[in-house]
Amino acid sequence: RRLFDRSCIHCHAHTDGQANATFGFAPSSLDLSSPDGVRAGVTLPDGTHRSVITPDDSGLPPLVWRLMRRHEEAAR
Repeated sequence: RRLFDRSCIHCHAHTDGQANATFGFAPSSLDLSSPDGVRAGVTLPDGTHRSVITPDDSGLPPLVWRLMRRHEEAAR
């Protein structure tokens, strides 16, 4: 949770069933406010479900890949 509290939780905390803020992006079903929320994964626009902690074809879980990408963006 400490990792997500710095930046992710602003958009990905669904304590009331909806994203808190989207900063201009489309709302996301990802809930990082609890371990159960992380395990629940995301619902994609086409209605399919995807885990964010199961490695994809790249060998990395999508959540780890996104965190690495955000880290690179923050360095700029």
